[in-house]
Amino acid sequence: MTKNSGWLLLSLYLGTLVWILLFKFSISLSDLSALHNQSRSLNLIPFSQSGIVNHTLDWSEIIANVIIFLPFGLLLRAISNLSITKSVSLIFGFSLVIEMLQFVFSLGATDVTDLLMNTLGGILGLGLYASLAHFIPTKRLNQWLIYTGTLLFAIAFGLLVFLLVVN
Repeated sequence: MTKNSGWLLLSLYLGTLVWILLFKFSISLSDLSALHNQSRSLNLIPFSQSGIVNHTLDWSEIIANVIIFLPFGLLLRAISNLSITKSVSLIFGFSLVIEMLQFVFSLGATDVTDLLMNTLGGILGLGLYASLAHFIPTKRLNQWLIYTGTLLFAIAFGLLVFLLVVN
């Protein structure tokens, strides 16, 4: 039961990531058409150009990219027996697809820094899972991650619905 719940939670999480990263929280079709009318931007040099404003890195965006992918690594380890190499490849591949779709559909800036930081976030999630697994039995850790993730997702979804109703 827990593994099925975990796969469902991972699917909801990845769907949410797509919504956030590709559609920038857009709800209506007019919001989506406004996003599509943006110009394409491609940055293949890490930590440069689109990441630099007035010669300083936009650390908030870099940190956000790491944090938003941290649950990917945690959930992936909780529900699968993939090797670390396959897990990192999956996280990298998902992020690469998101970045490519942003470019193809002109939905935001395609940036190699985002790809690197998203992957780093997933790797940190894998590492955090391994660290926690030293102190918490795996079965209990998996249950806790899935239950906590489900609760956080439900709260976030509830807040979103509330904000949509209020506006």
